[in-house]
Amino acid sequence: DGKNIGRRIGDVNGDGFVTLEDIRRVESFIGGSITLTAAEIFAADVNGDGGIDVRDAELIENYLNTGSGNFAVCNTNFF
Repeated sequence: DGKNIGRRIGDVNGDGFVTLEDIRRVESFIGGSITLTAAEIFAADVNGDGGIDVRDAELIENYLNTGSGNFAVCNTNFF
């Protein structure tokens, strides 16, 4: 759809993995202490609603806690 600009869904910091650091970046963005690049925004919007909010952080956390291999927005496995 033209939105994927080289970043995996959930991998907000672009290190190739979905980790606690990605949740921290989303939470920092929500709190207003950082800004995100276009690639980071793409990766952080894991529910695909067009915004970055607490629900995105919760979904990334759930992904890490349960070992679920996908996010609903892409229904694609990313480990």
